[in-house]
Amino acid sequence: GSKSALIEAVLAHHGHSRPAVALPDEPVDSLTELTTFVGQSLERVREMRPLLMHTMSEVDERPEAHEFACRGRHHVHDTIASYVRRLQARGLASRDVNAEVAAVMLVATVMSDAISRHIVPDVYPPMPSAAEQYARAFLRLIGANIDLASSASTSSAPR
Repeated sequence: GSKSALIEAVLAHHGHSRPAVALPDEPVDSLTELTTFVGQSLERVREMRPLLMHTMSEVDERPEAHEFACRGRHHVHDTIASYVRRLQARGLASRDVNAEVAAVMLVATVMSDAISRHIVPDVYPPMPSAAEQYARAFLRLIGANIDLASSASTSSAPR
């Protein structure tokens, strides 16, 4: 119907107005890279929160809403899981960590903050530092040595 067409038009605009949030193929400074990624992801989900909430409430009645509600989440999940595997391959994260589960946890954190902060603001870290705090906690979760990963860029920089 016309409501579905309108939702699709809004989504298409959101999807094409900015390039996808990405993480580098070659991790150099994982804390900075993840902080930037999480910050951009939080911003995007916050911008789309009203539409996401509306779409999620209609998933049972409108099967086409499911695809939209999951599209961005799948992309972000896959981006994070791939990044964790790259960190693991370089010895910058524990090989014992399940990259898929770690990605679920970070995506859930971003979604929860972006969607629920206005309802229960006191449970979230201050907005200006939230992205970095989430990135630090995530790197600890995956067994990354933040100091080692961050100093890799300074130790290999020309002097």
